Amino acid sequence: MGRKAFLLLVILLICFGSFSKGSFAYEVESSNTRDFSYFFIHYNGEEKKIVFNEHVTLTLTGWTDESKSSVHGKIDIHTDSTNQTEDITINVTDELNEFAVKENESIQYRLAVSDSFKLEDVHPLKFHDQISVISENENGTSIEVVKTIDEYGTVIDKKDLTYYETVENQKKAISKEEYDSLNPVLDSSAEVQSSEYPPIVSVGSSEEVTPSIHYAAHVQDIGWQKPVSDGEMAGTNGQAKRIEAIQIFLDNAPYSGGISYKTHVQDYGWLDSVSDGKISGTTGEGKQAEAIQMNLTGEIANYYDIYYRVHSQDYGWLGWAKNGESAGTERLAKQLEAIEIVLVKKGGEAPGSTDQPFLIKQTVVYSTHVETYGWMGYVSNGKMSGTKGEAKRIEAIKIDLQDPSYSGDITYSTHVQDYGWLASVSNGEISGTTGKGKQVEAIQVNLTGEMAKHYDIYYRVHSQDYGWLGWAKNGESAGTEGLAKQVEAIEIVIVEKGGKAPGSTEKPFLTKPIVVYSTH
Repeated sequence: MGRKAFLLLVILLICFGSFSKGSFAYEVESSNTRDFSYFFIHYNGEEKKIVFNEHVTLTLTGWTDESKSSVHGKIDIHTDSTNQTEDITINVTDELNEFAVKENESIQYRLAVSDSFKLEDVHPLKFHDQISVISENENGTSIEVVKTIDEYGTVIDKKDLTYYETVENQKKAISKEEYDSLNPVLDSSAEVQSSEYPPIVSVGSSEEVTPSIHYAAHVQDIGWQKPVSDGEMAGTNGQAKRIEAIQIFLDNAPYSGGISYKTHVQDYGWLDSVSDGKISGTTGEGKQAEAIQMNLTGEIANYYDIYYRVHSQDYGWLGWAKNGESAGTERLAKQLEAIEIVLVKKGGEAPGSTDQPFLIKQTVVYSTHVETYGWMGYVSNGKMSGTKGEAKRIEAIKIDLQDPSYSGDITYSTHVQDYGWLASVSNGEISGTTGKGKQVEAIQVNLTGEMAKHYDIYYRVHSQDYGWLGWAKNGESAGTEGLAKQVEAIEIVIVEKGGKAPGSTEKPFLTKPIVVYSTH
C-alpha cells in the first residue's frame, strides 16, 4: 500500500510539472493521530473578553486596521509565581499560536476573521499532509514544504523546506547547497530579501518570479466569461449588466498561501468567505452582486497587497480598495458591473485613486416618548416620529446608528421645559424626561469620530404654533428656546459629507427676542 501511495505521489508531481511554474498544493492522507486541543477564535471586531482557564484571560479590543489582518488585545496571566498583564497584537492566520503560561503549560489558539464572534474548543480528529510546491524550475529542481492540517484547515505542523531534483522522471531529495548550485542567481548585486521562503529565481534569469491574479465573472445574459488577469476588466462596461458571481485564484505564487473573498449579494447580504477559485455569489437566481471583499492569506500576504476596484451602477468606477476593505455599495441596491484586481508588492503604490471605494446608505433610527402615547416605535432615515395636528408634546427621545459604516457615535441633547439644556447622551440613550409631563422644546444632534468625517446629520422639528422649522445639522439647535413651545414631531436624516440638505435650512431655531437698555 505504501509503494502504491508513493507511485501515486510521483505521478501527481509529474502531472503538475506540465502546468505553468508557480506555487500549488495537494493533499496526502496522513495516518497521524494526535491527542491535543486548541481554541479557535472566530472574531468579528467587537470588544470581547475570553477566559481560557483560571490562569489566562484574553481581551480583544478591535482590529488594528481596516484590512483585518491583526487584532489589538491584552493578555492577563495569573499563577502562583506570575502576575502579568501585557498589551499584544494577534495576527489572523491559519497556523496555531500559543500563550506561555508556565514552564510546561501553554494555551494554543488560532484566530480567524468572522461575521460573528464564536469561541470553539477544538479537539481535531483528522489530519492530512498538504504538500505545497513553492518553486519549480525548468532544470527539474523544485522546492516543497509539507504542512499538517486538521479538518478545520488549521496548520498544526510545518516541516522544513525540502529540495528536489528530477532526472529521467526520477525525483530525489537534495541539499540546499546542491539546489543553489543548480540554480545560481546571476545578478550578485541584487538585494537579498529576508523571508522564510526566498524569492524564486528561474534558471538563466535574474528576474524574480511574480505571482499573478486570475478572475472570472458570471454576468447577466452572458454567463461565465473567460478568466482575465492582473488588472484586466472582468464584467461589462456600458451594458448595464449585473455581475452575479465571481471566481478568483492565484497563479505562479512564490510563497505559500492563497486568496479568500466574499460578495454582498442582493437579498442575501454578505455571504460567507470562499477561497482559491471557488464561486462567490449566485448563478441562476438573477441576483446582483453589490460589493466585494478579498484578502491574501498565508505567507504571500506578508509580501503583497491585493487591490481591487469595481464599476458600480450609476456611480461608475469607484476607488481602489485593498486587503479586505469593501468595494462597491451596500443598502443602495446598485449592481456590480465590472471589476479589476491587481497585486502590488507590500507597501507599494496603489494602482489609482483610493477615494471612496465603498458607498453605503447609513441608517439612523429614532423613537420619541409622546404625551399620552408613551414610547413610539422606531422609525428611520427621515420618517416622522411624534404627532402632527394633535397638539401632543414630545417628552423624550432615543437616537441610534444602525450598523455604522465607521467608528464613532451619535450624540444628542434636548432642551426641556423647566430644566433647560440637558447633558448630552449617545447611541440610544434617553434624552428628556418621562412621567413628569415636561415638554421637549429643542434638540441638538451630532456625529463623532470617523462617522463625522464621512457624514452630516440633518434634523428638523415640528414646533407648537410654528409648524415645521428649517433643517439644522451637526450640532446646531433645532426648535425654540424661551418661547415655551413644545416639539411635537421630528425627522432625522444622514447625508454623505458635504451632500445636499434634505430641504430648506432657513430658521431651524427660534428664540425669544431680548431687548437690552441702559440708563444714566
